[in-house]
Amino acid sequence: MGDSTNLRVDEDDGSWRLAGAAVSQFAVVNDYLGYLADRRYSPRTVRAYAYDLLSFTRWLLDQDLALEAVRTETMLQYLAYCRTATHPGRPGGNVYSICDGRNAGYAPATVNRRLAAVSGLFEFQAMRDPGFVSPMPRRAERRRTAAGERAGLLGHLATAKPSSRLRVRQPHFEVRAGRSPERETAIAETMGL
Repeated sequence: MGDSTNLRVDEDDGSWRLAGAAVSQFAVVNDYLGYLADRRYSPRTVRAYAYDLLSFTRWLLDQDLALEAVRTETMLQYLAYCRTATHPGRPGGNVYSICDGRNAGYAPATVNRRLAAVSGLFEFQAMRDPGFVSPMPRRAERRRTAAGERAGLLGHLATAKPSSRLRVRQPHFEVRAGRSPERETAIAETMGL
């Protein structure tokens, strides 16, 4: 397919994109990053997802796989790669980290974030093409051991309706009560003072 070093992440006026000679094979990644920016994700989140997807697409190029050929087995291989990858500048072999006891592989938080980015990419593809089947197992499929089985204290209750994938993330502002003369007057009037 191509050399994995032909891909990189570029910033253009605050938006993050994959760039390089092999980017035409992964056009949907740039569409997904644009979608995240349109939904008002934090620029740092979009940047992190861009680098996580860069890692995934480089791995696909090294494995001579197209994005369309990714299956669940492929994702398990990618997970194994993330857990055993060697890092430049980090000793490997018989040298273990005092902090986490690992001698190779990425931290669990890094692996989880990378899988979340890839899962989001496949959910984006499924949203655009209803016939697309994501290679990532859905939440309900991951948690249930048998079809129709529910677990937990409230397992007997019906599940909530799924929220739309087409929501715009809005910033959450906390309302703080402050002291103002109008408020003090209103409080005094209601208390009969």
